[in-house]
Amino acid sequence: MKFDLPFKEHITRKQLNLNLELYWKKTLKSYKRNLIISIVGILLGSLIVYGNGNVGFVFIAMGTYGIFEFCKIRVAYNNSKRKYFETINKLVEEQIKSGTNSTWEFNEDNFAYKDYKFDLKIKWEGFSGFRVIEDNLFLDVINNHLLSYILGKEEIGDEQFENLIVFIETKLKRTSH
Repeated sequence: MKFDLPFKEHITRKQLNLNLELYWKKTLKSYKRNLIISIVGILLGSLIVYGNGNVGFVFIAMGTYGIFEFCKIRVAYNNSKRKYFETINKLVEEQIKSGTNSTWEFNEDNFAYKDYKFDLKIKWEGFSGFRVIEDNLFLDVINNHLLSYILGKEEIGDEQFENLIVFIETKLKRTSH
């Protein structure tokens, strides 16, 4: 199967934003849960201290540490997000300036991709798996899912997308997101 696709900025931005959200989803969820536990710990510790119990200071200290860790991860997330979108903006600008289409080719032995900057082939063994999320196919190059080739149903059409998924299932194992 071969697809010659014109560049569509809104699709690219949507796909790359989804990729970032999926990458950080589990971490942010875990730290938000820890934030709630930390706040409850501080409140419980305050009540214990108010009732003249010194053990309440332990709860306050643990809660404060939890809030500190939450703030650390939020700063890391915000910095990562800022750098990621700076890179995306540069990529979009370069792609628009080039005026070229991207070519996606799915062969028996490999996946081939070509755009204004890259012309590459990756053997199927080079992928860790694939995911289908919100009508987008993610071909994951490495296990942490941050490096993926993303192709959407919106770009190639319903029937072609379904045919592609069937083909990819013969080549790669489906991974969770």
